[in-house]
Amino acid sequence: MLALLLALTVVPPFTDAPDGGAREGQVVQAPPPRRDLRIAILPDRTTGRDWGLPYLDAAVEDLNRLKPDAVFCVGDLIQGYTRRPEVWQSQMNAYLTRVRGLDMPWYPTAGNHDVIAGTRDPSDRRFAELYRRQVGPLWYAVDLDRLTAIVLYSDENLDDRSIQLGDEQFAWLKEQLERAKARGVPSILLMHRPLWRYRDVGWDDRVHPLLAPAGTVAVIAGHFHSMQRDPDRDGVQYHILGTCGGAIDQHPLTGQLQHISMLDLKDGHAEVWHQFAGATLPGDFIVAEDQERAFQLKRDEKSVVLAGALPEPGARGLDDAPLTVTIRNPIDRPITAVVRMRDGTGEEWIVPGEPAVSRTPQDTHNPAVTDLGTPVTLGSIAPTTIAPRSTATLPLTVDCPALTAPLRAPEAVIELSFTDSKGRTVPVAIRRRLPISRTLGEGMPMPLEEWEWTPYATDDAPPTVTAKRSGASLVLTVQVPDDRVAESFQEATTRRDRATNPLVDALAIRLHGSGEPAAWTWEPSTGSVLGSPRGPTFERTPSTDGWSARCTIPPELLEGVTGINVGVADNDDTFHTQWRWLSPSDLPANLGVNQR
Repeated sequence: MLALLLALTVVPPFTDAPDGGAREGQVVQAPPPRRDLRIAILPDRTTGRDWGLPYLDAAVEDLNRLKPDAVFCVGDLIQGYTRRPEVWQSQMNAYLTRVRGLDMPWYPTAGNHDVIAGTRDPSDRRFAELYRRQVGPLWYAVDLDRLTAIVLYSDENLDDRSIQLGDEQFAWLKEQLERAKARGVPSILLMHRPLWRYRDVGWDDRVHPLLAPAGTVAVIAGHFHSMQRDPDRDGVQYHILGTCGGAIDQHPLTGQLQHISMLDLKDGHAEVWHQFAGATLPGDFIVAEDQERAFQLKRDEKSVVLAGALPEPGARGLDDAPLTVTIRNPIDRPITAVVRMRDGTGEEWIVPGEPAVSRTPQDTHNPAVTDLGTPVTLGSIAPTTIAPRSTATLPLTVDCPALTAPLRAPEAVIELSFTDSKGRTVPVAIRRRLPISRTLGEGMPMPLEEWEWTPYATDDAPPTVTAKRSGASLVLTVQVPDDRVAESFQEATTRRDRATNPLVDALAIRLHGSGEPAAWTWEPSTGSVLGSPRGPTFERTPSTDGWSARCTIPPELLEGVTGINVGVADNDDTFHTQWRWLSPSDLPANLGVNQR
């Protein structure tokens, strides 16, 4: 079997052991690396102004780690369109200073912003000449190992309107294509404006027919600030790049993103791919001392403590219901605390001072355990700075409109920020569910919630419990919408912590009074009841969705009871038991249904 898998996948040629698995401790001889050609291409920088320069800085760092054979660009290095050479010079210096930090050759392309004057006079060639003197030729070719790169000039007329490919440059292009074919290597065309999109160029009739016979594999342009791949034609790829420090105003899925592009040439075939600028990170991006500070804030349960509870809003709603949050700073640096409801809006994990954006907190949302559309709102809370080893208590004012159904457990985010050893702001998000003082009344299905956040929660909808009186007894009906009912097996019945950490689905009942709570755990797959011999009766009831059960609590067990909690343990096929409860563990629900 191992030999079959190795034959179907690109993995080292491991040697089998006598038992059929891979032999331990073997030494594998890796094949010599294949020599492929890789070039990088920088997209437009225009209109980025100074805020765009960090993207270019990040791109240079990326490229020095990726180590392509050469770096090209598709033009528009500056804002340009100026009447003052000193402005042009300042902007060009800002660009050239950065690309001169590349560890490999850099080859420019002239864009309209680089050469057209703010006078709008096509005869004003001052900036085209400055470009030629300080940056490079307007059109030229580069002979790379196994590739010819041909750089075209797309603004010959310097008027921003009549886009053409003049006879002189066209004749030169034909010569370069023929020369690349004679070299026996593929070619690519680079330009600023996508000349194939301009009617006066006559691309379809004049240029494109020359490309495939000459071995051209790709044509790459910029200008539109929006990445896209046009349809391939006769085996020739057509690409338009986005920006690297240039202006964008839409979502990345519209093609507007800050990126670098790569072209890999493998056996004469070109593969163009893209990477967000700043996607590579140095080995010391995060150092141990800063990670330890973040861990201290995150893992210390006492760093954020909520006090108080929300009454069930019901038909009256809530009006300035009071809670407090106590925040303890356990680290050696000041922290700034910000408290907000988690509603899914305006959330991004951005690194200030870095062009990196991670996935958003929205990606961690599990709709089964958090309602991002919660009606609960918090009153305004100013950011609060807390000194090292100090504590602050903040009042939380909570509002909620009238509701006809039980309030789902709302989630607050307490963001604790500190300045790390590199001077960056590090936010640590602590999630806490706002406690609700539940009342288990007759006939109202109440949700069983995940009151303590965990990354292991499944996406099953919350179970519900409904209470009713039957004579002097209390009858609880629990409905568990479960895609897989975890049945029993030998280990599930022998482990010591079955009541708190079952390996199968289970139902727990806790009755609170003046002393220790009376507790029972029932396993629907075995019928076993763990806890005091004198307890409720349990039975599994028919269900078309998951499983359901009925628990009858006799009147003698209800004497002196002031609160109740009901929990469901869901196991499915996962390692971690997921508990859902009617109320937080330290806040049992009020028993609104009791003896007659």
